[in-house]
Amino acid sequence: MRISRDLRRDKLKHIEVVAGLCWVRCIDERSKRMATIYKADGTVIHDVKPRNGKTFQLKELQAIVEGYIEIIPAKEPGMVLVCNEENKMLDLPRNEKATQLAYLFTPASLARDMLAARDAGIETIIVDPELLDEPDYISGDVLYCKNNEVK
Repeated sequence: MRISRDLRRDKLKHIEVVAGLCWVRCIDERSKRMATIYKADGTVIHDVKPRNGKTFQLKELQAIVEGYIEIIPAKEPGMVLVCNEENKMLDLPRNEKATQLAYLFTPASLARDMLAARDAGIETIIVDPELLDEPDYISGDVLYCKNNEVK
């Protein structure tokens, strides 16, 4: 019985070490990642760096997205997308890659959130079902970067 306990302990140590190495490797790869510009036409510009070497300034961001900026959370933790705030009003072309990277509300998630709010006793509004037909999307050119690179 004592041997099996030791074996289990050794296996746990091994698993922790392996998991620790994977975790360190993942963090290391993310920390090396440079910002990327995803253009609506499908062009990708890798290794984009802020002029000052640390954070993108407002003027730089506005030049990339060609207008006022909007910051959208990405699906990957610690990352954001910076896009043109008026992208749909300006009828900019849809950016499929940026849409895939962004954490956007879908009709299902919106409905789920509204039902949860109602169940929690929060007054909710009724939304026109036609507004929920098409999931949200991003259009125009986008900067994909670490959230601490945007100040």
